[in-house]
Amino acid sequence: MSAIGERGELVPGPPWIVGLRGSPLEAPENTLASLARALELGLDGVAYEVRATRDRELVLARDAEIARTTNGTGRVAERAWRELAELDAGGWFGARFRGEQLALLED
Repeated sequence: MSAIGERGELVPGPPWIVGLRGSPLEAPENTLASLARALELGLDGVAYEVRATRDRELVLARDAEIARTTNGTGRVAERAWRELAELDAGGWFGARFRGEQLALLED
């Protein structure tokens, strides 16, 4: 396995273990709970998709539509961050995650 160095060259080394959207098998994707679990597991990194809200905040969100992973409807780009922050992004995953919010990239 290789990594890419500062000059774009391949650098040999051990493989990196990266959590896509945090640790989505153990916590709702794109939430701080999922990121925290990835860190607890000792992953080397995480990878997220990022979308801009109507007010240009950057939110961790795979889908343009919010219905799959929140209790809301509509598109990320059509909602202000303050609206998205009120949604439940964890209840669909399990009761213990009820009330978990979407996360901003800066979080």
